[in-house]
Amino acid sequence: MATIVAQSNFIFGLRKGVTNNLCFLDDQTVVFPSGNNCIRYNIDQKWQKFIPGTERSLGLQAMALSANRRYLAVSESGEKPTITVYDLTHEQGRKRKLLTAGDGPAGDFLCMAFSPNSKYLVGQSGGPTWTLVLWLWERQKVLATVSSSDGDPVSQVSFNPLDDTQLCVSGPGLVCLLNYREGVLKRQNPAKVKGVAVLCHAWVSGTRVVAGTDQGRLLMVESGELRWDLDAWTRPAQLLETRHTDNKPPREARVEGTGASPSGEGPGTTPPSSKGPGTTPPGGEGRGVTAILAYSKGFMCSVGPGTVCVFENTEEMDSYRKTRELLIPPDPCSYEPGRAQQQQVATLCLSPGEDTLALSTQQGQLYAINLISTEISRGEPAHFEFLSSSFHTKSITGLSVCIRKPLVASCSLDRSVRVWNYDTK
Repeated sequence: MATIVAQSNFIFGLRKGVTNNLCFLDDQTVVFPSGNNCIRYNIDQKWQKFIPGTERSLGLQAMALSANRRYLAVSESGEKPTITVYDLTHEQGRKRKLLTAGDGPAGDFLCMAFSPNSKYLVGQSGGPTWTLVLWLWERQKVLATVSSSDGDPVSQVSFNPLDDTQLCVSGPGLVCLLNYREGVLKRQNPAKVKGVAVLCHAWVSGTRVVAGTDQGRLLMVESGELRWDLDAWTRPAQLLETRHTDNKPPREARVEGTGASPSGEGPGTTPPSSKGPGTTPPGGEGRGVTAILAYSKGFMCSVGPGTVCVFENTEEMDSYRKTRELLIPPDPCSYEPGRAQQQQVATLCLSPGEDTLALSTQQGQLYAINLISTEISRGEPAHFEFLSSSFHTKSITGLSVCIRKPLVASCSLDRSVRVWNYDTK
């Protein structure tokens, strides 16, 4: 009797809690985790191809895409935490290398990054040791390990985009640069952000890192020194001056045209709240900068729930102008449509041509927006659209398959019933 083997045809949903869980492979294709698979999804043609997780895996932890967009690293928890590197030039993503920390003390790898030349891979393990492991991954060789913090949690690691030997780690109370020299990873003195809940960071040049905090502040760290901090809740079209004087303590960046002056508050503090669009929400709750993405004209960051802000370089040196606010719209498929606008952004990613911005949320939704659309070019309010479709935001409690049509019905703890067509997607 022939054995029947079930194969995935189309998967609806996003696995939450995976670090960096959305990446562009090319201008039409993204990759994201769902269940125990990584899915390659073509936005235009709506096809999917699957990269299954390894056997005995206890779940995906993080993803990282190489700078040349050829390799995908996936970390998984298990009896021995591993990182698998896949070659995406093959249709199904051929497994290239399986990496471990060797005999060193390391837990699950919570975040990872490829070097600019795609030859090195760094993985950050969890507490209590917070071990950072650097591989020459093609040879499965561990080059160096180091404790990246003195006990402070680390939530992100990245390479300097212009230097394959310099890294940055960040987390609550931590922004620290590391250098790899002669087989050793050495920490520099961390920036003075103790007590500040740093949530994310991004390199905006070969010497500068912008970090976001849970209070909606943006911190500029240059060559390991904190230079300034500013409130990301400024209104669009305002110029953010970021110039500083050497040997002076960090200050708040002044917003030109508002009459505001440096407040003297420390980084991460909350200024008085005000009402109106583009301003600090009352009480400073939910105002965190949870994701930052650098691009050719400046950087983009989430600012509180449901909002992404675009900051562009100006002609003046060391200054940025907040030019756009991009919003998550209500979800008509939801029991409470307005709750979609309160979602926190988990990951931001940009297509290679910088035409499309996509994001994932902490509630398990995927959105995208065309940055060259008419509305955005006119400066009008612009809203994201679902990348594929609206997903359930909580556990699915019931499922039924139609016998004669390509339909599946599901219900969930999010109080919605949805009907899925797996032919038209």
